[in-house]
Amino acid sequence: MDELISLRELAAYLGVPESTVYSWRCNGSMPIPGVRIGRRVMFRREDVKAWLDTAFANCIS
Repeated sequence: MDELISLRELAAYLGVPESTVYSWRCNGSMPIPGVRIGRRVMFRREDVKAWLDTAFANCIS
């Protein structure tokens, strides 16, 4: 089973406010799929890592 992290954990990991992650989700600028489980939005840790790896690779190239 893939490890899931909450929106709050994702925001803390990225060092941004939770409101920023909510905004990214609402305006479609966040390419990571999230799933709602009850009242929480959860993300697969491997999807977060892949997104960051791609972002850093594009930044360096």
